[in-house]
Amino acid sequence: MQTKNIFRQTRRRIVVTSLEIVIGVLIIFAIVTSSIFDRNLYRSIDQQLLTHKNMTINDIKVILKEDQVTEVVMPVPLAQNLISFVWKQDVLIKGSPHPYVGSNPYPQFPAGSQDKIVTLKDDGHTYRGITFSTQDLRVELLLNVDTEVMKAKELRLALLMAGGIVIFIVLGLGYYLATITLKPLKRAYDKQVMFIQHASHEMRTPLAIMKGRLELLARHNNETIEAHFEELSQMMEELRGLEKLNSDLFLMSKEDVGGKLELSTFEVNTFLKGIYSFYEDYGELQEKKLHFTETGQPIQVYWDQIKVKRCVSILIENALKYTQAGDEIHLSVIPKSDKSLQIVVSDTGIGIKKEELPHIFERFYRSGEVRAAGIEGSGIGLSLLESLAYTMGIKLKVESIYEKGTTFKLDIPIKMK
Repeated sequence: MQTKNIFRQTRRRIVVTSLEIVIGVLIIFAIVTSSIFDRNLYRSIDQQLLTHKNMTINDIKVILKEDQVTEVVMPVPLAQNLISFVWKQDVLIKGSPHPYVGSNPYPQFPAGSQDKIVTLKDDGHTYRGITFSTQDLRVELLLNVDTEVMKAKELRLALLMAGGIVIFIVLGLGYYLATITLKPLKRAYDKQVMFIQHASHEMRTPLAIMKGRLELLARHNNETIEAHFEELSQMMEELRGLEKLNSDLFLMSKEDVGGKLELSTFEVNTFLKGIYSFYEDYGELQEKKLHFTETGQPIQVYWDQIKVKRCVSILIENALKYTQAGDEIHLSVIPKSDKSLQIVVSDTGIGIKKEELPHIFERFYRSGEVRAAGIEGSGIGLSLLESLAYTMGIKLKVESIYEKGTTFKLDIPIKMK
């Protein structure tokens, strides 16, 4: 339950962080886009106003009668919707045919806006305007920008809606990606928990046996060592098992973080025959027949001799472990090409059930039947084999028929890198 909460909280933090980043980016994008749009929104309008201002200053005609302005002739406007007012002090001399729509009959320019383009808002309408003086007259020019303002509002609304849609998509996508990202981490975490549980279980039994034997010896402390030779032998056997388990775990941990190869050149038949000879006598003691088939001609390989030997030893030891008296074990080497060869270890033992094959390389995995039969082992060997094979670039294949036997194949490059 606690594990689920940890991963749930982590997933929530990932989603929230992703959402915060996206929202921040969207806000910055919206601000930049809106400011650029606003800056360019009135550019053509302002250019028209400045052009009309220059035309008015240069081309305006004022008709006087007895020093009184009787008529003002404005230049033909380039913009048909131009609104203009000409004032003599506070008296309107001339207005444009286009009406000014607002709560006031005339625009109210703010103080200090002479010769400056300003934005005027009146009764829901927006204008861009400029006021200037020429020939003792005050001229006001305006252009309605309601359409441009509406475009700006539509842009902001579109940005808001798009942002909402993007946030919704990011929320779902973030949740999905967080789940996908955490899945292998959770799997690794679960494997680690199982690894610790299995390791503790594998160590518990030998430790309990040794504890019991030591307590027995403590109660008979006045007796000689010879009298308890059997108990001491059992403890030594358990200690050897623990030592091997510790060695395998240590080697596996080194391979998990990227083991280094110590490569050397040697002849493969001689190398494998040495391994075969070591286990041949052991097989005879168990009344099992070991066979070795070498290549027709010597082959020089460039391998990590210690690690390849460990791989082959694991397979032969497993074959000896899961066969009975009278069964056979075959070790052979087969050239595949000028760049690779195949080492095969097969037996006529108990075999592996089809549904168990996907699990045999899991750490500490042992089938229920094997445990019930009392066959010794820690379940770490094949997992170590897989790690070593990965480090050396070996392709590992397994074929098995239940109650008929198992075959392991190692496809190894002749020259490791």
